[in-house]
Amino acid sequence: MDQEIYPGGNAQDEDRMPGGSAAPPPSPEEEDRMPGSPPRPSFLGRLKSRKWLVFALMGLAGGAAGAFVAEIAPGAGDEAKFAEIAVKTGIWAAMAASLLATSLFWANDIYNRHRFGPKSAQRGILTGLIGGFLAGGVAEAMFQKLQSDDMGDATLYIVYCACWAVLGLLLGISFSRSVPNLSIWRGILAGVVGGAVGGFGFVSLSGVEVFPGMVARMVGIGTLGFALGLAIVVIEAAFREASLEVVWAPNENTFFNLGSEPIYIGGGNDDQVFVRGLAPRFSHIVFKDGAIEYVETESQNRTPLRNESALQIGTLKLVVHAAN
Repeated sequence: MDQEIYPGGNAQDEDRMPGGSAAPPPSPEEEDRMPGSPPRPSFLGRLKSRKWLVFALMGLAGGAAGAFVAEIAPGAGDEAKFAEIAVKTGIWAAMAASLLATSLFWANDIYNRHRFGPKSAQRGILTGLIGGFLAGGVAEAMFQKLQSDDMGDATLYIVYCACWAVLGLLLGISFSRSVPNLSIWRGILAGVVGGAVGGFGFVSLSGVEVFPGMVARMVGIGTLGFALGLAIVVIEAAFREASLEVVWAPNENTFFNLGSEPIYIGGGNDDQVFVRGLAPRFSHIVFKDGAIEYVETESQNRTPLRNESALQIGTLKLVVHAAN
């Protein structure tokens, strides 16, 4: 099934706003999404379409940058007590993790062709600060305890993997509130797996003698971000029942999970599929009780969709993918 939709009601009015006034000049980010403009493929657009690559690279960069910035955190002296060492390590980890988590929320906005807004930044910073402080502080406290008890390296790896999984758990919960139709349990699973794997990499690489101390920590936290980014993408895709493919231009697309939470299409900042010229929440697509429907907000007209159903909104193409 194919259906064409234009903001002004017909093809001749597609470059005008719904009220009939001339559309404002587009920003660079919006230019390739104007309903009346032909799609222009680009290298950057194709790169944005590789979700695993966007999340992995942003996690890697955010983790490394976070570890670099965290070097300004106060260090514990040689005579520092047990509690002081744990707290100061927690502060260092919180600073590093705040940039790591923020970079992953930024990656989500990049992939969805959205501007990086204050809401995403706040979630990333808060999640990273809390998760990083808990993970770093508890890991350091356990490390000191294990050293005094002369425990083996295997136990150390287990402790660090478990502690960084805490950061991943909180990150997964936050992502489940930001990514449509990503359940909280799948978000937690992705975060815990990514945090545990990344924690293993952190311990392995941050202790490599080839790297100086600061570089080793940057490599270690960068590896943690890389693993968390990949885990989020893999787990989300593994449990996907149906999806909406948004084709921005040839070889440039974005996939959204379909479920009971609507995927909104419109010109508002909170619409998952942004189309310049449409009213906010112009329409939405929902997958509920085994049926997929396209719903026009104002009229409440409902159009049933199935696998490979396509909608054309100006030059933007939407394709439904679902199991037969």
